[in-house]
Amino acid sequence: MKVNVIMSTGLWITVLIALFNAIAHAESVDGKQTNREDSVPPLTSVLVETIELDTTVGKIKGRTDGEIATFQGIPYAEAPVGDNRWRPPIALQSFDTTLDATKFGSACMQRRRTGYFADPRPVSEDCLTLNIWSANHIKKAKPVIVWIHGGAFVIGSSKFPFYDGEAFARSGIVFVSINYRLGRFGYFAHPALRDETKVTNFAYTDQVAALKWVKDNIASFGGDPTNVTIAGESAGGVSVTHLLSMPDAQGLFHKAIVQSGSGHRIEPSAWKRRGFRPPYDEKGMEWTESIKLKGSDADLAKMRELPSDSVLGDKALIRGIGPSIDGLTLTQDVAKSFELGNQAAVPLLIGATSFEGSLATKLGTKPEQILKLLGRRVEELRAKYAEIGLELDDVELAYQAYGDATFVSPARYLARLMARKGVPVWLYHFDVVPEARRENSRGAPHGGEIPYVFKTASRLSRMSAAIGPSDARIADLMHKAWVAFAKKSDPNHSSLSIWEPVTLDSTPTLVVTSDGAKIDHEFEKPVHDFFDDRFGKLRRLFPMR
Repeated sequence: MKVNVIMSTGLWITVLIALFNAIAHAESVDGKQTNREDSVPPLTSVLVETIELDTTVGKIKGRTDGEIATFQGIPYAEAPVGDNRWRPPIALQSFDTTLDATKFGSACMQRRRTGYFADPRPVSEDCLTLNIWSANHIKKAKPVIVWIHGGAFVIGSSKFPFYDGEAFARSGIVFVSINYRLGRFGYFAHPALRDETKVTNFAYTDQVAALKWVKDNIASFGGDPTNVTIAGESAGGVSVTHLLSMPDAQGLFHKAIVQSGSGHRIEPSAWKRRGFRPPYDEKGMEWTESIKLKGSDADLAKMRELPSDSVLGDKALIRGIGPSIDGLTLTQDVAKSFELGNQAAVPLLIGATSFEGSLATKLGTKPEQILKLLGRRVEELRAKYAEIGLELDDVELAYQAYGDATFVSPARYLARLMARKGVPVWLYHFDVVPEARRENSRGAPHGGEIPYVFKTASRLSRMSAAIGPSDARIADLMHKAWVAFAKKSDPNHSSLSIWEPVTLDSTPTLVVTSDGAKIDHEFEKPVHDFFDDRFGKLRRLFPMR
């Protein structure tokens, strides 16, 4: 690895300004919802030097504190703009000059919002970038983790501070986080596209392109291209389950981590065959008609000329956008692929949190909507929860059922199916909230394990005042487990020796609470058996491809 380290002449002024801004922001934040990204104090050691690396596409300049090198906003493909909109990404040409990778690139196009997933401005269609954290002082080739962010396929960014990869780099991992196209830019089907391409999941072609870039270039950053773990949460977790089965992704990774990645999913075309829900091409036509492009007017050339904001579209028309079976990027539903054994045979770490139903509250899903889906089996399910010690009223039942049916039970389902491949499979359940919030908490929310796994909780303004000593211990336990898995396919480590893999005969779950971790071989079995049975009946009604 050829490395050039250069002192940046004006950087100390920048550092002082950054420190001043961080202090001022810390004094102004009161823990309430803000319109800006959650703040992260400067790194443990301030990045005061630049570093240059030679790669297959040219020289790239990043920053280093002497131990950790950080590279931000590296393009991994040509910009998907103009005629490249709704096309698979084009391989990046070599740089003529040194690429400045000292700041994050733009987030992909998404609607403005507030809250914990705060607005990641600026946004742009020119957003196919990745970020890398690596330890300079570890000379041997290091394991690689490629992180795929969540956000319901319509929001999110790799630059959010809770995804900061510094802790992983200090633990001997080369950590990579990526952007990929979102919303209608990333998932789009329309009759006008059919003559040119059958691809509808352009976001997944982005993810594959990023993995190919990592394979070709990560050695320049100290990474081992033969030891790559793909990881993601929520939409990122779903992406990982799909990458496991995507033909074009095979051989680009060697382990997988799925955090709240679903698995009990009926593909939209199956609903269509039974008279429910329009398939994605009909949603595409609904959108073009809403902007007065009808019939022959809705041709690709005109759609590609539309301003980005027009494509971004109305919030109501974005709802439900996501991956679909197009026969190229995705050939089968995840559950079907796993049942047939068509997924990659790689070690898998998979799990979810204790109150995944928090996502339903954020999406504005009403309890009565959820209970209606359960139909005549509401009281049967309530009794199942009572068997595991949960007495739930209607609102509590609705949100708990939403989370368990969407994320917790599917994790167990996919873990059992992956165990058939004869590879190590590890199942977890995360039930920890910051110390100051435990008294009135329903459980760990959707994505609640992320700041623990990344060890960023103490540096997030919305969490730092709520955490205590037990949170630090859990963060250490979780972070080391993810690191150990990436290094040796086994998440056990110096502080965790009890985690057992899932087998054909046993489904041990590592249950993580504020008191530590324990193994449960029958974890919430009545509830998850119920959801497996319900999924099986839905499958018979809506056969999947």
